[in-house]
Amino acid sequence: MVQFDQKSKKCLKQKFEYELWLLDFISNEKFFNGDQEVDTVYFRDGGSLLNRDIPLSATIKLCDDVAENLLKEIIPLTFVSSFKILDMIFEWILEMNKEFPKSNYWTFESKIHRINSLNNQLTYPPFFESNKDIKDHLFHLYKNLKDFRNEVVHNHNFKIIDDNKPQLQIISNNKTLIINKDQMKYFVTIVVSIAKILIDRIKFGKNEIIHYKYYLDQIQNLHKSDLFKLKKPILLDVIWVLNSKKNENNVNLDLIQKSLEKYKDYNEREVNFNLWVVSVEDGEIIKAWNFPAEDINQFKIFDLDLNYYNGKLVSIEKLKEFISLKRIIASDKL
Repeated sequence: MVQFDQKSKKCLKQKFEYELWLLDFISNEKFFNGDQEVDTVYFRDGGSLLNRDIPLSATIKLCDDVAENLLKEIIPLTFVSSFKILDMIFEWILEMNKEFPKSNYWTFESKIHRINSLNNQLTYPPFFESNKDIKDHLFHLYKNLKDFRNEVVHNHNFKIIDDNKPQLQIISNNKTLIINKDQMKYFVTIVVSIAKILIDRIKFGKNEIIHYKYYLDQIQNLHKSDLFKLKKPILLDVIWVLNSKKNENNVNLDLIQKSLEKYKDYNEREVNFNLWVVSVEDGEIIKAWNFPAEDINQFKIFDLDLNYYNGKLVSIEKLKEFISLKRIIASDKL
């Protein structure tokens, strides 16, 4: 029986550790994301709503010309590294099923052929077993990009098209693949996310799966599979301000969700929110908690007096960054 236990996950991590670190670094440096406008919604005094629809920039940009020049240099490396992670995932799945190359080493073709021939006989990691449509899309992505990856690595048969936004153009067997900057961002996000899921670094709930399928739809020219036809969910930052002098400790999630109903008017898109709870005393933020969207859907009220939520407390360093990036005024009179 195939067991995807901690030992097996450690083996997978070792296969792509460098590539995952590299892509994480690229993502965190905002080479692909640029400036993003984030709607921030404030609540205070037991739930009164303030400052609705305030777009705030949440990124720090590198000098534009430096970032763009660097982006042109790293796009091919990013493409190859993303493919490498996909390759290692499917190789790992074969090895966990006691499937090994007939010669001294695997080729891309032999791995693809073996997976195709075994079809439903393989046992996949739990996330793939419960999300077979995602698994199939990733396998098609792997198959369809194989030859283009070889052109980049072995023949250097690519070029960067500088048409407002950098695009990677690869030619293989008279076929041309063009990946624009946004699609590369989605490709990286898709690959990094699935790698982290499989090694237990992150977990996906309903909201994340909707986002993931939306991202896959944006790169259909890469995987050639059917579209999921999902609309991108709306993600908000909600800031709930507590006045410690009034001994406020509760956050009413049901009230927040009802207050945000208006956002559902945006083409019937799903609405999710990250929650920041800020405790204020005499104009100073003395404590803060951060609850990502996937952590809060199961509750209606948070009682922050409970030690249960201590794991969500924000460090002083992260709190300073939060105040700076979101331009929060430390005041109980927001």
